[in-house]
Amino acid sequence: MKAILLLLITFVTQGSCQTNQSQAILSVEYTMVSRGFYQQIIIDKNTLIKRQKKGSTGEYFNCTDTDWQQIISAIKSIELDDFETINPPSQAFQHDGAAMAQLKLVTSDKTYQTSSFDHGNPPQDIKKLVEVILSVAQNIE
Repeated sequence: MKAILLLLITFVTQGSCQTNQSQAILSVEYTMVSRGFYQQIIIDKNTLIKRQKKGSTGEYFNCTDTDWQQIISAIKSIELDDFETINPPSQAFQHDGAAMAQLKLVTSDKTYQTSSFDHGNPPQDIKKLVEVILSVAQNIE
């Protein structure tokens, strides 16, 4: 009986940790940089900010619940503990072959940031999330 209770508690705890992982996301930041080009997209539950210049206040838009849920859904497929060690499929950004991109997830406990990768060719592990972020940012205007 104790073993069954222990197993049940373990499954409930593991399930709630996975759910809390995605619910704890406070914001998502996608930054693209190359020579003469800068764009940053910051999205939280209520707001989307587009910046065309580093340090600028940018343009503010409302983020809908639907858009935010698409982002959270895409994050659920990512293992956050491995987020910072995801390897890019190419490194054209190192010789001006592509804009350098980085993705950052801010949670209530920690900030997760990828290593640099080519904008337009994200690592497979985060590809869906990057596509959702860019789609939301493009369609929000």
